[in-house]
Amino acid sequence: MTRPGRFRLSRAHPWWRRAYYRALELTGRPRFKSHRASFIDFPRQRFKQVSFSNASEARRVEDNLRALRPLGLFPRFLFRLEGTVWTQFAEGVRVDPQNPEHVNGVLAFFACLYGHEPIQVDVDATDLQQRLLDNLNGLVAMGELDDPAYEQLAALAERLRPERAWMGCEYIDPLPKNFVVTGNGVVGIDAEALYRRELLGIGLAKAELRWLKMDRNALVAALIQHGGPDLGDQYDYANLYFLAHYGVQSVLRGKGARGCRAGMERLLEQHANQGT
Repeated sequence: MTRPGRFRLSRAHPWWRRAYYRALELTGRPRFKSHRASFIDFPRQRFKQVSFSNASEARRVEDNLRALRPLGLFPRFLFRLEGTVWTQFAEGVRVDPQNPEHVNGVLAFFACLYGHEPIQVDVDATDLQQRLLDNLNGLVAMGELDDPAYEQLAALAERLRPERAWMGCEYIDPLPKNFVVTGNGVVGIDAEALYRRELLGIGLAKAELRWLKMDRNALVAALIQHGGPDLGDQYDYANLYFLAHYGVQSVLRGKGARGCRAGMERLLEQHANQGT
């Protein structure tokens, strides 16, 4: 008989990922993610443990998981010990970007997430536009954009800026590895990437940049079809907002902002063709 209290701990990230994080620290580059994730295997069940650098971040994750627990979109929160959050391990298979059923499940996930108590705000009453311009300025300072490109993108940001925008729950790291398909649908396993009071659309914008190959109008329509809010008036703005922010992060990680620049160029071309 197994002795009570016996368990086995294993790292959630592979050795090469941990080596990459260590290299960032040694070279003085910001990692942006300060948590450490592990799996805890008891004789009859597996759990996930995420340790944060401070208790306030752990409380944020706890509060978010508690608030969204009825939706079933994330692993069940168990408890928090100071700066460490424990959740149940989500059993399932990783999302396959080539599987239409999996892609449809991800869209249903976002529709449900975005539909959870969204609020509309006056964009002029927020700092969204200023933060977008600040990040574009940062890309100029880093040598990723020249002055003419900045002027074009700043003008595009002004044209795309909606009067009112939906804010709410957002999953900011929606890579295939951060989803599993379960018997009850798609679950986001990176609970620390769940935020509230965010500009809706930035999570989908990252998915679109990295792997979700869908036409913009089809993407917005799919959200509505699954019961989510209509992001037609703000998705392109959210996309530009994301690309500017993620571009700065990518440069600071040493990866460059080539993909984000290409996404911005597509937005410029798209709206030039539309005459908007």
